[in-house]
Parts: sequence; C-alpha cells; structure tokens
Amino acid sequence: MRPIRSFPAVLLLLAAAAPARAQVVVGRLVDGSAERPVAEAFVQLIDTSGERIAGALTDSTGRFVLRARQPGDYRLRAERLGYESVTSELITLGRSTIQYEFMLHPRALVLPALSARSDDRGCERRPDGPAVYALWEAVRSALNVASWTGATESLRFSMINHVRELNGSLEEVRGVQLTPYYTTAAMPYRAFDAEYLAREGYMTRGDDGESYLLGPDTDVLLSESFLDSHCFRIVTAEDTSLIGLGFEPLRNDGRTDVSGVLWVERSTAQLRYLAYRFENLPRHLRRYPPSGEVHFRRFDSGLWIVDRWWIRAPRLAAGRFGSVQLEGYREDGGTVISAATIDRQRYQHRGSAVIDGVVIDSTTSVPLDNALVYLRNTPFFTTTNATGRFVLRGVPPGRYTIGITHALLEDVGVSLPVDTITVMPGDTALHHVFRAPSRADMLRSACPAQQPETTTGLVYGVVRNATSARPVAGVTVRASWKGPPPEGGRDTNRELTAVTSSDGRYFFCWLPAGREIELRVDSRDIRHRRVKLELADVAGTLRHDFE
Repeated sequence: MRPIRSFPAVLLLLAAAAPARAQVVVGRLVDGSAERPVAEAFVQLIDTSGERIAGALTDSTGRFVLRARQPGDYRLRAERLGYESVTSELITLGRSTIQYEFMLHPRALVLPALSARSDDRGCERRPDGPAVYALWEAVRSALNVASWTGATESLRFSMINHVRELNGSLEEVRGVQLTPYYTTAAMPYRAFDAEYLAREGYMTRGDDGESYLLGPDTDVLLSESFLDSHCFRIVTAEDTSLIGLGFEPLRNDGRTDVSGVLWVERSTAQLRYLAYRFENLPRHLRRYPPSGEVHFRRFDSGLWIVDRWWIRAPRLAAGRFGSVQLEGYREDGGTVISAATIDRQRYQHRGSAVIDGVVIDSTTSVPLDNALVYLRNTPFFTTTNATGRFVLRGVPPGRYTIGITHALLEDVGVSLPVDTITVMPGDTALHHVFRAPSRADMLRSACPAQQPETTTGLVYGVVRNATSARPVAGVTVRASWKGPPPEGGRDTNRELTAVTSSDGRYFFCWLPAGREIELRVDSRDIRHRRVKLELADVAGTLRHDFE
C-alpha cells in the first residue's frame, strides 16, 4: 500500500516583473460621514471580466496609486472593515493620469451572536444569508489583502519548514526535519490553481505513482469555483472570543474535497486561522482523515500574510484480511520567523558590483550554511552554501547596511551582526567576512538559567491555545530523560523545567544526543500535552510546538 504524502503548498520565488509604461490612477478615499481620510483600505483595479489587475493599500492620508498594464476600461473597488464596500463606475484609462476620489460610508460590522447558527436553515449554497454574509465579509476582506500581498514581492521572509513523523496518537515525535528557507515571495504558502482543484479534486497522483494531498490557500478560498462547490454555515466554539464560518463540499462524486472552519476574532472581526479536513476520501483513509491548518497575521501597515501552516496525513500499512493499520502521521508545515519590507522601486537600474564573502562560527570558524545575507531596505539577498559562502551580484553604487540572519538564530533571540559597505562607481568586486554567534553563545542566550554541559542539544518551541491558536504565557513545560549527571556516574532520571515567555516560547538547552526525551505541558488548553522525541546528534536541534 503506497504511503499518502502531504503536499500543502508550492513555495514559489516570484520573478520580478520588468517595468512597463502603464496607465495610472491616483486617488484618495474619504470617510463619508466625517470627511477624513480612510487609511489601510484595500483598493483594486478590476477589468471588465472581473480580474484584479492591480491593488494598493491607502496610506495615512487615504491616498493610493494604481497602474494598469494597458489602456482600457476598468473599475475601482475599495473595501475596509467597518465600511461599506464601494465599486466605481467604468473609467477609461489612456495616456494621461486619472485623479479619482470617492467615499466610503461607515457600516457597523455586526457578527452573529453566540447563539446564532445557520444549522437550522441548513448549509447555505453561497454566503448570502445575513448572518453568514456578515461573517464572510470579515473573512473576505482579510483574504483579499493576503491574496494581493502574495503578488507584490514587497516582503522578505525568513521561515522554517518542517517535516515531522508522529505516532498514531500524535503524542510522540519520531523524527523532525527543519529547513531554514528565505524568499521574497510575499506569500510563502501557495496552493494549486483553484480551477484545477475544482475539476480534479484535492488529491492527485504524482509522476512517481504516489498520491498527494492538496491544501487550499487564499486564492482558492476566494474563487468562484470554491464558492459554487461549497455551502456555508455559522459555527460556534468553546472559546467565546472566536466565531467560525464553516464550509463543506456540495459534491459527492468520488473526487476528494475539503471541509473546514475559518475562525474569526469577535472583538476585532479579524481572521485568525483556517482549520480543514479532507472529505470524499478513498475507503482506506476514511477512518484516519488527513487535516491541516493555515494561520493568518495582519501587519500594522494593513498587509496580511499566512504566517504558519501544516498538513497532516496518515501513514498506513496493510493489515490482516485486507485491513489497514495506522503506523503514524507525517506532518509537513512551515512557520514564518520574520518578515521585512523591501523597496524595489529604488533599484530599477542595473548595477555591476559583486559582493562576495563567507559566514563562519565566531569560535570554531565552522562555516554557517543556509544563512541569509542581505542589504537592508533593498531587494538584494542570498543564502550561504555548505561552505558558508555567498555572492550578491548586480549591486549599484551606494552605501548599504549588510547583515545576516538565520531562522534558528532569530528564533532563539540571538543578536545578529550588521555592517556597512560602500559600493563606489566602477567597483566590480568587494569581499566581506561575517563572524556569526557560536552555538554556545546561542544556547547561553536562549537558556540563561540552565547550567552549561558538554553536550549542546537544543529543544524549543511555542505553546498555543488549542482553540484560538494564540501563544500561551506562563505555562510550565518539563523535559525529562535518563542520563548521567553532569559530574558523571550511573544514569539517573533527569528533568528540566521551563516557563513559557509572553510569546509562548520555551527552550531546553545542553541536552544529550541519543536519548529519548519526553516533553510535558502543564495546561488543559493544549490538545496533546505529552510527546517523546530524540536528538540525532550532539549539536542536534528540534522544534516542537504544542497546541
């Protein structure tokens, strides 16, 4: 029996588009009742077929600038939580810039009451009923901006992708693979095309003959094909701070589909996360249905991103008399560690300088691979190879701040070096050496209260509430294993405790390799409070998040 592998998203490095002569709309949004600017509203330029051609968030003065690819007829659509959405009449873009100002009128966004459910009316074919529509408006606003953010290349991400092997009860981690990843794609999580999923379903067979699960993203959830093929209802949760927009597939034709809940925070009407599971599965998978989550985050600027995701699929084996047995689960996912804005408009001209160098451990001189080297506030970045080397090409003259970062170092809060470098006209090559913090320095920073030992293993993670997915502070986490005491001697039962920080993080440092380590969380708000895992080598690192 072939294993079912999860395939939650395609990670894309979006190619920078070449600048083109385009028609321009310069506009302003004003509050219709107070005649003040409306900031952080999302304005789209839409062609006659309904396709979004461009988008922009209004600044603090309510202003926006949109560019069309070519002359033609377009509409403007503006939306913001707390206001009625507005669509303009057709405007014709030609050679000259068009000035456009229009108003948004406040509208109280009334989310359904705690007792309000659409179950009694059944599942609505589209989110058209008053209660469901109000919740869909809040969800759609966030998804629209997240989708647009995904095409702007305006952010640089530092991420950790992970693959975890879990036992059948999800309480034991049998293996973890962490991979730092960096990209300027403003949406690191990408799914298959919505029309493909509507036509073929959410499970496909690869060229290797194995089956792959396909998860949804913002573009899929916003698509007409998704709205046409699913029905919607209000869902309440034990956590009264959240309310959900549930959906389920209308079809039952053998094609795999998804059902789930988009959870919204009541106090702010902001989208928090999507929890989904797969439906219409092959018979052998129905007892252990795969599932996934996609978490969203809003920046102060109004941008939205997917900042955490995972998809979990069962590993099955053939049992007696044609039965199947659950061997465990494979979880593929990723977490955004940091996101920074970059300014591409300043660097449209081509440079000629090459900046190369090496990043090494400051104590051992061991090269640091997979480190991100970047020029601050520019689109220039690269990663180091296995020998710690990096190359930045085509840098124009100027004075830059050059820095390094690494997903793990950022996670444990180690300060990372920056320096200044000047590229003069005519320069063709510059060399720079970075000395990164040592592993010992990293562990001392992460665990200042723990006594250093000869081994340098690290286990860390985040504790989140199982329902709201918010980080939980002040929770005690315990790590226990059998091993010799620091002064040597026979193996004894050893234990360390840590208390989660304000952002839910915990750290255990100086742990031994080759020992089974059990982690326990003292909280009833966590689904799986106990896991077992093992560090593969002396300098091993494992991340485990509790939810």
